[in-house]
Amino acid sequence: NAGRNVGLGMRGGEIHISGDGGDDLGCEMRGGTIRVAGSVGDRLGGARCGASLGMNGGVILVDGNAGLEVGLRMRRGLIAIGGNAGSLVGHGMLAGTIVVYGNCGAHAGVGMKRGTLFLLGATCEPLPATFRFGSVCTSPILPLTEKTLIRQGFHPPGLNAPGRYDLYHGDFLSLGRGEVVRRVAGGGNGTGTVPAN
Repeated sequence: NAGRNVGLGMRGGEIHISGDGGDDLGCEMRGGTIRVAGSVGDRLGGARCGASLGMNGGVILVDGNAGLEVGLRMRRGLIAIGGNAGSLVGHGMLAGTIVVYGNCGAHAGVGMKRGTLFLLGATCEPLPATFRFGSVCTSPILPLTEKTLIRQGFHPPGLNAPGRYDLYHGDFLSLGRGEVVRRVAGGGNGTGTVPAN
């Protein structure tokens, strides 16, 4: 297992953790790859207290679960979580991509300006009311993202699973150009409302 701040400000190379990682893993990284076989703490790929930017490039792959505020103020890069994630995924996100294959906590995407969240678990807490339903769709971006994950040797449960998706735009209290794509069992709901699950 590894403690806090592994990969802080990393600009290249690779880090492989065969156990669990602590809080602030990959904070403010600029490049390279971090691979965690276990679970991680809070603020994965995020910004430290008082910092304006989180992760600004690179790839973080976590086979297990992640804590709160994954991708806090993330600017670019890719984070993929094979298990569950806590609340506030993509909080204040500026750009980049986050993929969560397990369940996701409350307030995903709150304050995001741009970027894409893929929430692919069986259940997910309601999105903030400041997100607007866009469409029921098949996602053209997800297969490209998953090809990247496969090239990295990342094969979480649910990879390449068939399904329909609901697309939401927001956060409209911020710039409102972010996207949240949620997998919907049995097809999209087509209601134009943010669902409870």
